[in-house]
Amino acid sequence: MPDAVYRLDAQGRFTYLNAAAEALMRRRADELLGQVLVDHFPMIKGSVAQERVREVLADGRPRQFEYYYEPQERWYEVRAFPDPEGVAVFFRDVDARYRTEQQRDTELRQLTAVLAALPSATVLVDEDGRILITNRAWDADGELLRSTGIRPGVVRDSYLDAIGRGCGRRTTRPSSPR
Repeated sequence: MPDAVYRLDAQGRFTYLNAAAEALMRRRADELLGQVLVDHFPMIKGSVAQERVREVLADGRPRQFEYYYEPQERWYEVRAFPDPEGVAVFFRDVDARYRTEQQRDTELRQLTAVLAALPSATVLVDEDGRILITNRAWDADGELLRSTGIRPGVVRDSYLDAIGRGCGRRTTRPSSPR
């Protein structure tokens, strides 16, 4: 099983750990079995992870969340399920994915800020030619087009279709006869 798994009883004591859990927790099962989770991992005390596990124990409904474990400086995806003994917790290291997504989001925010500041009407398009982001100048030109009865290009529109409408001509190929 690729996910790390451990089980806790209703008092928060370990009743099971698989090898993946031992590796991610950096502790052997024989050190943890019968021990209280927060005694060995005190940073979890009062955390969202502890709260979600308590919620599962209280209402019997599963929870899924991401959790940053500060001592390891890593992000984990955590899924907690009710278990006959208490709660079963599946978790995996998603730190690389999380940091990549954060970096992409940061770069997109920076690019959006630059795009917004450009004085000429500008859009960012995806690999399919669909508009992802427009700047203020594009939006202002869109208002001008709207006042003349032309629908301007908006996010998710085809950029070529939008330009064609603005120029008064069709830019896409007509569909082939059937």
